[in-house]
Amino acid sequence: MALPCRHATPRNGCRICWLSQNDERYAQLWSADVGARRVTYAPAPDRAPGLSPEQLEMLRRIKLHMASPCQHLGEALEDKPSCGCGGTLAIKHACSVHGQCRISSRDKALPNCIDCDSYVARVL
Repeated sequence: MALPCRHATPRNGCRICWLSQNDERYAQLWSADVGARRVTYAPAPDRAPGLSPEQLEMLRRIKLHMASPCQHLGEALEDKPSCGCGGTLAIKHACSVHGQCRISSRDKALPNCIDCDSYVARVL
């Protein structure tokens, strides 16, 4: 059996060796015999458990804005968010409509692209 880790025989502690012996997908990928142990996977749920429809809509909008930033969004004006929020979505940016904005933030002192009526997806 030729594994990408190049071990002639499966080695204890090697993740690739373990995957080749226990996960059918990797065994097929590397043409190894899985043996008696097989890993099975349940189908993914239709939606994340415990999230309200409003939360799911917010996540959808965040993904949309990350994939297609607003065409009015300019360059970043700070390295990390000055509003106290974490992550890159809360970084202050120049905006050709509002002057300054954030993609998404709990701080409502500046407009947020996520809630903005002027949002227009940038054509890449």
